[in-house]
Amino acid sequence: MKRVRLTWKFFYDPLSTQQSIYKELSESDKPADIYSATDASVKPATDDKPFFDQNIGFGNLTVQGIKETFSQDDKAILALKDKPVAETTLIAIFIQCILAAGLFILLPLKLFRKEGKSSKAQGEYSADRKYLFYFACLGFGYIILQIGLVQKFTLFLGQPSITLLTVVSTMLVSSGAGSFFSGKIFGSGNKKLYLIFGIIAALILAIAFLHPYLYEYFVRLDLHWRIVLSVLIILPLGFFLGMPFPIGISMILPGEKRFTSFAWAVNGFFSVIGTVSAIILAMIMGFKFVFILAAFIYIIAMALALNRFRKINVI
Repeated sequence: MKRVRLTWKFFYDPLSTQQSIYKELSESDKPADIYSATDASVKPATDDKPFFDQNIGFGNLTVQGIKETFSQDDKAILALKDKPVAETTLIAIFIQCILAAGLFILLPLKLFRKEGKSSKAQGEYSADRKYLFYFACLGFGYIILQIGLVQKFTLFLGQPSITLLTVVSTMLVSSGAGSFFSGKIFGSGNKKLYLIFGIIAALILAIAFLHPYLYEYFVRLDLHWRIVLSVLIILPLGFFLGMPFPIGISMILPGEKRFTSFAWAVNGFFSVIGTVSAIILAMIMGFKFVFILAAFIYIIAMALALNRFRKINVI
């Protein structure tokens, strides 16, 4: 039987005169100064950054620390509590997402696309490849927002499985309805774009900043009423989130049909990598930042849509 020397240690001993970061934190009147002076992530977990096991910030990751995380050495395994396990794992998953999405979404599109006559030879307008960034914004913005909503409403509903079912199903159904009605309401023209994207940004920011009040005043309700209230809050946001994609597709001209498949692929690719990106961003900046970033991304998408609208109306 192999004997292993345990590397346990005291975090804080009030009777000891030996200095440690935990002793300094417990006795300091200005813990913020200690937070900024150490590489370790010792800030208390909050509702905005609920990562209890985050040991080291992403900015303080080192190659040696990552190697030790994957080490099979006995002491290294016992000391995993002090290693950047969560950070290293997320980076590895992020790289896997990029590779998998590229392999199964972008690569087949490149390999199996049908070559035809050039659009110039047919006198057709060639789509601006910069317009693909519009669909990237929609894919990335939608998924990081959805991840943020799951976290926020888990606090309100209390059970992750129920929250996931409530948020995802509500967004899918309401986004589908928004997609269906996107060409039937608000008329047409650039005013429609201003209105839709403006409402989306306003609703995102409203949920981000008013959610604490929702929790404070309604958390005592029975679970089924909290679910109903959650659906009513998410429903209008999901409805308007379903409109930008079909509107973007509708601005692809008849001579750009091959461009449509690229739009779908880019949207799907950024949806995949956005899932992990949302968690990484939340660990660094907090979930409120994720909501603000999502609103900003949709504003960028609005600018790209308006630019596209002007182009196709002067052709």
